[in-house]
Amino acid sequence: MPVRPTPPTEPVGSGSQPGQPVLGGMEARTLLRRMRHELMDAILEEITAEVAFYAGLPEDVIRDEIRPVAQSNLQIFQDALDGRPLTAQARQQLTDSAYRRAEEGFPMEVALKGYLVGARAAFELVSARASSDEIDALRLLTRRLIDHLADVQSVLCAAYLDELRSTSGSEQALRAGLVRALLDDDAVAVEGGALAVGVELAAEYAVVTFEVETGGGRSWSDDLEDRAVPVMARRFLRTVRGVLLDAEPEPLLRLAPSGGVVLLPQRPGSDWTGPRTRALVDRIQDATGAALRAAVATGPRGDLGAAAHLTRELVDLSTALGLPAGTYCLDQLLLEYQLSRPGPGADALRRRMLPLTEHPVMWRTLHAYVGTEHSRPRTAARLSVHPNTVDYRLSRVRDLVGLDATVPSELATLRAGLAVLGAPDPAAS
Repeated sequence: MPVRPTPPTEPVGSGSQPGQPVLGGMEARTLLRRMRHELMDAILEEITAEVAFYAGLPEDVIRDEIRPVAQSNLQIFQDALDGRPLTAQARQQLTDSAYRRAEEGFPMEVALKGYLVGARAAFELVSARASSDEIDALRLLTRRLIDHLADVQSVLCAAYLDELRSTSGSEQALRAGLVRALLDDDAVAVEGGALAVGVELAAEYAVVTFEVETGGGRSWSDDLEDRAVPVMARRFLRTVRGVLLDAEPEPLLRLAPSGGVVLLPQRPGSDWTGPRTRALVDRIQDATGAALRAAVATGPRGDLGAAAHLTRELVDLSTALGLPAGTYCLDQLLLEYQLSRPGPGADALRRRMLPLTEHPVMWRTLHAYVGTEHSRPRTAARLSVHPNTVDYRLSRVRDLVGLDATVPSELATLRAGLAVLGAPDPAAS
């Protein structure tokens, strides 16, 4: 994105007379400072009550992101109460906040209404302290508030328009197109895409495919109001992109709210196989709070599509085996991967495992047992049952498919069978 311009220093609402409004025998700035906690509660209560979009946001976003923005705005208004124009620092704070809202897809009308509703809540609470002989002070407070809102709204609109201009034909879209061309081995598109974004292509890449672990068939967006989902999705993507673009050398990304593909250049001193990739995925998990299931494979630039296909298969295989979220490579799943390849062997395995599809509880128990590295206590904890119940269900699995999960050689076949059969439906009973 282009460098953000420094906002102009000329005040929009600069016609106010100097001097502080005095209400209830106290300067308005002091009154606001003393009432700041009560004010913040009132502002957030009215914003979430009147603006459906804010009401649909998760509580932690309101607490950790919206409240600090409102506090900062209240502080800026306090500083503007003596009639002086906004400082360059205050204007930059407003600009940065507006850019973040615009990047995340907050509708501009929602952001504007949030400022207006918050200003009204603050004015009503403070003006209630005025006595009947303080009409002139109320008029001055009203003018200062209108001047402040004029400043805020001009900065917000300018930031939104600038962000709109900067994302038209954005570099992100060009880079995503380059990733597609590399995976498709489209030499012409690769050459043009690399020139367009100014990237020096590597001869080899580590391909990382990842997806957001939903668990129980639920998505991270299930508890959000419909209008809030795009905003939280953009926030998630911005966080993921920020972590990845800190990596050296800089990777190429194609991201979506459900996951994505990352191409990490393999260069001398920059080996992205093994622990380094796992550490990168862990950083994304820490930054987003989302559990990620990922796989990594390397390949020459002309064969990245095959590497991406392999990583997709490994992600699906780790899910089918009930393994925990994390980063996997072929070496970790070599036996199950090979035994589950299409052919007569896989067909025979599927037929042998098929009785489990008629008994989803037994299927889920075996799935959990494999996913917990064959631990009875952890399987019981995952399924919220007694360990003896796990023993009974595994014995039922033996009766159904003729393989005993407690015998190492037969367990290997069961793991391969799960890889062929896939993960059970968590909703089935």
